[in-house]
Amino acid sequence: MNPSLAEHSPAPDDSGRWRVKLARKWAYLITTTAYLPLPHAELEDRLLELVDVLATVLMAEPSGQGWSDQRAAEIGSRLVAMHCTGPDSLRRTLDVLGRDLLAQPELRRLPGLPERVVTVLGAIAAGYSEALRVWVFEQQESVNGAFVELLRDTNRSLAASEARFDLLCRLSPDGVAVTDREGRVLHCNSALCRIVDVPMDEVIGHRLTDFFVPADVPGLEEIYEKLRTGPAATFRRRRCAVRRDGEATEVFVSGALVREEDPEKYVTILEDETELSLLQDRIAHQSLHDVETRLPNRQYFSTQLEKMLPRADPEFGVTLYHLDLDAFSVIRGGAGHHAGLQLLREAGARLADVFAGEQATLARVGADEFAVLVRNSATTPNVVTMVGRINEALTEPLYVEGKGVATSACVGVVHQPSLDTGPEELLRNSEMTLRRARALGRRQWALFDPGEHARDTEDDALAAAMPGAWESGEITVVYRPVIRLPDGRPAAVEALLRWDRPAFGVLSHERCVALAERTGLILSLGAWAMRQACEEIARFSDVPVAVSLSPSQASDPDLAATVLAALEGIGLPSERVVLTLPLSELLDERGEAAESLRVLADIGVGASVAGFDGGPADLAYLDELPVTAVHLAPRLVETLTGREDRPSVTRALETLVEVVRSSGRQIVVSGIETAGQADWWGEAGADLAMGSAFGEGEDLRTLLGDPAAR
Repeated sequence: MNPSLAEHSPAPDDSGRWRVKLARKWAYLITTTAYLPLPHAELEDRLLELVDVLATVLMAEPSGQGWSDQRAAEIGSRLVAMHCTGPDSLRRTLDVLGRDLLAQPELRRLPGLPERVVTVLGAIAAGYSEALRVWVFEQQESVNGAFVELLRDTNRSLAASEARFDLLCRLSPDGVAVTDREGRVLHCNSALCRIVDVPMDEVIGHRLTDFFVPADVPGLEEIYEKLRTGPAATFRRRRCAVRRDGEATEVFVSGALVREEDPEKYVTILEDETELSLLQDRIAHQSLHDVETRLPNRQYFSTQLEKMLPRADPEFGVTLYHLDLDAFSVIRGGAGHHAGLQLLREAGARLADVFAGEQATLARVGADEFAVLVRNSATTPNVVTMVGRINEALTEPLYVEGKGVATSACVGVVHQPSLDTGPEELLRNSEMTLRRARALGRRQWALFDPGEHARDTEDDALAAAMPGAWESGEITVVYRPVIRLPDGRPAAVEALLRWDRPAFGVLSHERCVALAERTGLILSLGAWAMRQACEEIARFSDVPVAVSLSPSQASDPDLAATVLAALEGIGLPSERVVLTLPLSELLDERGEAAESLRVLADIGVGASVAGFDGGPADLAYLDELPVTAVHLAPRLVETLTGREDRPSVTRALETLVEVVRSSGRQIVVSGIETAGQADWWGEAGADLAMGSAFGEGEDLRTLLGDPAAR
């Protein structure tokens, strides 16, 4: 085992299953391409080691890119060492790794996974190519040594050595020539005649240097002279042989002087590099093109960006279209993987047709993402027209095995970026613009806006820094009172997140939740905040604590376990915890939030619903759930603000409050900023209220009036 490849620990059980499956699939595919002198079980074990290394390389920090490339290149070398050198061995390897690595949940969370996978596969291909070249060279060196040894044996057994030499010459794929001191060919094989495309009878008797380009002849003659007069025993150089039709062919020329001969003779071997060059070209093409669609990949596209941006017309510039196919996973899951693959290929072909009349580069840059860079001209259609053509082309059904499938696309557009925008920055801009388009729904498009991009970039930076800020204590739990409107007394306190971020100021609870939702941190951060709130309430107050859950928290299958963990060992009765769940998650057809709510109600945890806007169907559904309170949607509270003298508005809200209260549930309103608003909602029948009119975002003991906390 290669020590550098063995430096990894066994994969955990959860992730180990997909690695074993990938190694097994890899072993099966590669054994169909070449004979491998290994038992199948041993081959699977060796490939499993390489899969573990691949996972380690993909999860390495970007700062270790050189290390990662070296480890990935060693995988290619190992494949050659295991004799995985069949015509399709590398293609099958890149195909199976490219598909499976992008699909694994363990890796999907990694930022920039497609780019990492492309880079790693390119390094594997490079390592494979280099190892194959070295292997071929070693084989030829071995043959060269055999030739020289055979010639030396002629003094001991001339007849036997000549027979063996003739056999090797006939079987060798490389050209072999024996020349005298003047360089005239005394003997050659058919492979040499094939390389120079000259019959054998026209080669014998001619100088070997006659079959090289004139520029190489002086250098070759000098080398042969040094062999005869100097200490050198052999040589190997890259030179150009010339064919009968005048075409030059690159070859490796190896030679040796047989001094035991009288007169002395030279043995020269010509290795035709054409096949190796074709293999290297094919590997390079595969590393820069997508296996499934055969379109250029992200790496190639980035290179083209570097070339095209400086050449853009200063007046018209370029436009980058970044597309994401809508519901592609649904189509692939419903119609099958083959249909999904056909749809991808057809989408690429149709996009090529859309941009056929333009100077454009099309690439597949993600699982279901495409990018098109257009060098605009005076006749280039505007962005709106082009986006319309894209979706018009994609929505035409494609029939696969009798099933008609089609899709649409969300598109992020960067139009005429500044001339100093670099390739990576341009791609980042298009990706973030595409993300904004996806947030609007399906078949949407968005144009890059520097202001919105700056806000998105700031949010991304804050979201990325959030784990460190949490660990360093910048994020804390604060509270606001939940007031009984009839008497103005606290009914509970609601736990909130607050982030005191240097250079940004204090970030509100809503901003903290939105940022944590972007990265998935909300589950662990929310669990911590819940436990923190339960501990403080148990120590300093006898009022209930309310915790509002984000959509991700509410739909988390482990919600009940998280709440029980927060209560464990604290001594706080479950009845003093009230959770507020978004109505949208309770209505979700998956039913995770509703099921968790029922489990929590069974152990005494209170529950309320946020985002209720008065729909009769929603109210009817709530009758099926153990919910004790309803938070009116913020827009209903905002609707009233400044319109207390509008009879139609007030009458509708009063009716809504009456209907909800008649169902036996309390009404909670938030966002109360003035005493007048509080009075109106109290008279309308609302039970509880929150907002700046009552104070918010304070330490618990300060909120409760503890002098020691002031």
